[in-house]
Parts: sequence; C-alpha cells; structure tokens
Amino acid sequence: MGPALHVVEAGTGPTVVLVHGAMDRAGGLAKVARHLPAHHVVRYDRRGYAGSTLLGPGGLADHAADLVGLLGELVPSPAAARPVVVGHSLGGLVALAGARAAPALVGAVGAFEPPTPWHPDWPAGIEDFDGDDGAAADLVISRAVGAERWARAPAALRAARRAEGGAMMAEMRSLLTDPPGRLPEPLGPVPVPVVLARGSASRPHVARGLDDLAARLGVTGPVVLDGPGHRAPTTHAADYAAWAAEVAALAPHPPTVRER
Repeated sequence: MGPALHVVEAGTGPTVVLVHGAMDRAGGLAKVARHLPAHHVVRYDRRGYAGSTLLGPGGLADHAADLVGLLGELVPSPAAARPVVVGHSLGGLVALAGARAAPALVGAVGAFEPPTPWHPDWPAGIEDFDGDDGAAADLVISRAVGAERWARAPAALRAARRAEGGAMMAEMRSLLTDPPGRLPEPLGPVPVPVVLARGSASRPHVARGLDDLAARLGVTGPVVLDGPGHRAPTTHAADYAAWAAEVAALAPHPPTVRER
C-alpha cells in the first residue's frame, strides 16, 4: 500500500468533513471541530501538507479524488447517511469538485471564501513566484499570522512550512485556465445543496468572485458571517462552526426502514 491521507476523527452524530485551504492543515480547523459537539467531525491533511506530505503535490482534480476516496470509506452503504463537506478557502473548491464527482456520497456542501482566480477582479500574484515555492509559502503565512510572528517561528517549523509551498503552488496553478475566465475543469453545477459563504470583513474582490461563482453554479448568493475576514476558522471558530452546522442540517436523512 502507498501513503495515505492523515485523518483525524472525533465525536458522534451526523458526519461533517472539514477541508482546509492552501498552506493550512487539519490542525487549523481544530477550533471549529470543538464547536461541533453534536457531530462526527472528520478533518484531514490534504495531499502535500503535514501528515499527508508523502502523497506529494496535486491539482484540484487530485484533491477531489482524495476526498471522494475518503467519503467512500465514510459511507458504508447506499442507505447510509451521506456526510456533509465544508471547505475553507481552496478547501471549498475541493469540496465542490468532490461533490460534483461523487454526489451520491455527499449530503451537502459548504464553501467559505473559495478563491476565484478566473474572475477578472482576482488579484494577480502566483506568477510572481516562478520557481520559488518557499518564498510563496513565506508570503502567504506571513500575511496570515503577521510578518513578525512568522519571523520568530522556530527554524524547523519554518522549513517544514516552506516545504509545503510546492503543494500550494501546484493546486493554485491548477485553477488557472486557458483561455482565462472559465471554471477549472473539475468544477461545475453540483446536484446537492450548496451554501457559499464569506465574512463581512472580506475584501471586495472576494465578494465579487463569490457572486460570480454562485451564478456559475446556479445557487443563491453567499451567506455573510458577521465579523470575520478570510481567517474565520481561527478568529471566529464558533460562528464558522454554527454556519457549518446549518449546512449539515440541509443534508437529506437516510430512509427509515420499518419492520413488518
């Protein structure tokens, strides 16, 4: 057997799979998991990150296939309840692509501020790090936690996170289309309930990109969480979890088998 995804599970109840974004890990969603006590919460390190680094980098289609494989393990039979998948940032696109690939395994999807680099308002940036994945990782993390805090991080941690820059660049490059303006191939309308969301403090291009994504998917516009920006799972974990629970409530219940 080859390397496998590193998966963390906790709790009982309806299953919610939390998918992390670029330059993040399952651990980045731990706070959210603690605010979902009535659910069976599954988190995992996506390929190329933390405990799943041996799987190597991959594009969006690879991450969707990994998610489908995990969902297959969580759904033992067609009559079983289908998990709900809630993704943060790029994890939202993974959730959408996975649900499109295997809708029979997904009860509903939530996507919080997924990137929309096909939209004309999306800021350029990935091409600025041609061949320097470590520098790209440095920039993303320093923006997230603050440059001074990142500079004070232990050398071993900095090296490990910089090494994950290749995973980020591979998945981000997979979102670039030729010609520009099209949805990346794994994405499209999903035949399960879909809820897009953003924070009230999100940047304007995020809001415009989400409106565009909603129109392309044929779903209603994004829910707005009051207060957070892009780092909602860290800064507003309780609010993010409450939204995830609302998404979970949209999943259909399995049919009840009555005894004769």
